[in-house]
Amino acid sequence: MNYINAMKSICITLLLIFVSQVQLFGFGWHDYTRDIGDGYAIVHCNVMQHYIASEEGEDIYPFNFDGVGPIKLYQVTKKYIFANYYGRISEHQLDKSKDYYFIIDKEKHEHFGPFSEAEFLERAEVKSLPKLKWKKPKNPNLLKPVLGDIYFLLIGTIVTFIHYYEITIPLLIISLLIMIYLFLKIRISWRR
Repeated sequence: MNYINAMKSICITLLLIFVSQVQLFGFGWHDYTRDIGDGYAIVHCNVMQHYIASEEGEDIYPFNFDGVGPIKLYQVTKKYIFANYYGRISEHQLDKSKDYYFIIDKEKHEHFGPFSEAEFLERAEVKSLPKLKWKKPKNPNLLKPVLGDIYFLLIGTIVTFIHYYEITIPLLIISLLIMIYLFLKIRISWRR
């Protein structure tokens, strides 16, 4: 019994150390800012707050417009940034059946929209392009989210193990036995 209490104390101490270290960062593991040139960036704060912002701190942000959600695709040219945003039903729900388009004039620091797809394609700025080459916004730092997810799963496993060790150990053993059984069964069927 003392062994279990000692293990709980050690695990709780390690958990507190890990959690306190993560809090020093002050941002989420999946948050990022990606520079897209000429003083503009893609900002990702969470799933619904994914937008284009300027260096001056102006957010070209869809919540100023009813029904416009996070950025879906973008294209940068010498003079413009074209952005395609998802639709939004509520603050926490996307409407993927709707698309909204914006045009950002990088020289004048003006933005226009939201437009429907038909309105967007009729704009002179778009017609001047030979073809739209959309890019999907991606996190420039892939390591941080992966490590954050692994860390979260590790801490969750430790906490679950501490609180429910009488359930967790048999479940782990049963899961391992099932995996071994399935592996052997598949391996035998491949030999035939």
